[in-house]
Amino acid sequence: MKAVFLIIAIMFTSCNNREISKINLEDAFGIKFGEEFKGIESTRNHFIIKYGNKMNLIYPTSSSNYYDKYYIAVTPKTKKVYAIYATKEYSIDEIALCSDDVSIIRSTLEKKYKVSSSELGESNYISVKNGSISFNCKLFPTKEVDAISYIYYLNFDFDKLYTTEKSELLQKEGSL
Repeated sequence: MKAVFLIIAIMFTSCNNREISKINLEDAFGIKFGEEFKGIESTRNHFIIKYGNKMNLIYPTSSSNYYDKYYIAVTPKTKKVYAIYATKEYSIDEIALCSDDVSIIRSTLEKKYKVSSSELGESNYISVKNGSISFNCKLFPTKEVDAISYIYYLNFDFDKLYTTEKSELLQKEGSL
């Protein structure tokens, strides 16, 4: 089972869309990719599983008005940040605001990463030189929350480090 997870992780990193921005993905919300996250022990009990990765709840020094919960994924041995995920929940009365917020985020990302709306098309996915950014507003009419906006940053360089470290740990455990 762990080997299957590892193969899926490798496929995910190699199946990125064509690069539409030449700018490197270096940080988000004041958190630098590749930075050792020393507070991982304090967030160990506050996590979610997203895209097959354990994401630890954190409180960044630089936050956004568009998100209220922030999560990071770190490599298993060196504890380096390789993914950042942020969310905000909306009630039924705020669903239009969710879509509006995502439009503002899209515009901000287009400027920051120097991509045009025509390059993105209808997609809410930006492929940069060393990573990807996906963002959207999802409706959940049957859940406790009516809508959620999210943004997910993945740095491919440190995602590869995650894959290497995870593989080494699995080999050490005799799981591969």
